[in-house]
Parts: sequence; structure tokens; C-alpha cells
Amino acid sequence: MDHCCFFNDSRVGNLDTRIPNVDHSLTEDITEFAQSCSHLYSHITKPLLDAVMVVTSLVTRANKIGSNLFLGPAITMTTIYFTGEILKAISPKFGLLAAKEAETKAYLRHCHSRVITNSEEIAFYGGSEVEKTVLRKAYEKECSASKRMHLSKLWYIFFEQFLLKYTWGASGMLVTAIPIFTGQSKT
Repeated sequence: MDHCCFFNDSRVGNLDTRIPNVDHSLTEDITEFAQSCSHLYSHITKPLLDAVMVVTSLVTRANKIGSNLFLGPAITMTTIYFTGEILKAISPKFGLLAAKEAETKAYLRHCHSRVITNSEEIAFYGGSEVEKTVLRKAYEKECSASKRMHLSKLWYIFFEQFLLKYTWGASGMLVTAIPIFTGQSKT
């Protein structure tokens, strides 16, 4: 029995027409979700482990030489806070851009499947130019949405990498140098 299948395009389309191209949208969403999940380790777990290891070694070293323990974390937290605020201020609405890109991809797939499904009627009635125009417009919309998304990502990643490389690098050098400058000799 096939009564439990809710992801069948025709069945969902018959129940609710507010969701066009359900199968394409679902496929796109699952792909995005899987890619996001696969990046969790490299974007969260590994940097946290690195931070814990570096902080532990810096605190141990600062204790040995009698240095200031609070100046380094204060500089680090200030740098992280201001970098986050700057990135939040310049960040485009990636969710909206990704949704628009997924929508245009789904519409392009729908246009292709419509041509495949109705190819005999298109040939019989001479509608190839009309279908070609529809496909071309759908393709141009998809290209425009993808370009807009990638251009927004390009500039955002450029500023993000600049801030992380130079601002965080400079504050990291300062934090690692603090125990040397503020340490007291215990001899």
C-alpha cells in the first residue's frame, strides 16, 4: 500500500498547491542540511579544542613566570566581540539569498521536466520557441540569483578573512607576548 507516502509530488500538489516543485525543493533542502552537518566538526569542535589547548598552555606559562592572567583574555574577548559586531553589520541576508537561489533552481528543473513530459504536444503544436523562451528566462533568473549569492559571499568572505587574519593575528601576538612583558622574575 502506498498510503503513507507524503512526499509524492502529485499527492502533495493535490493537497496543497502553495508548494510548487516539492520534490526539487526537498532535494535541495536535504543537500544543504547534509553539507551544513558535515562542516560541524571542522567549524566548531576543532577550533574549540585548539582554543582550550592554547589557553591552558598560556595560563600555565603565565603562572610559572608570575604574569598578569587577565589582560590576555580581556584583549581576546574584546577582539572577538568587535570582530563579531563588524561581521554582523556587514553580513548580507544569506538565508534569503539561498532561498531565492534554491527557488530559481527548482523552477528551472520544473521547466525542464515540463518539456520532457509534454515533448510530444510541444512538437505537435509547434511550441518549441515558446518553451525555449520560458527555459531561457528561467535559466537567466537562476544565473542571476547564483551570481548575486556568490558575489555577496565573495565580499563577505574577503572582509571576514581580512579581519580574522590580521586583527586576530595581531591580537594573538599581543596576547602571547603579554606574559613576557608583564612577567616577574622569580629568581
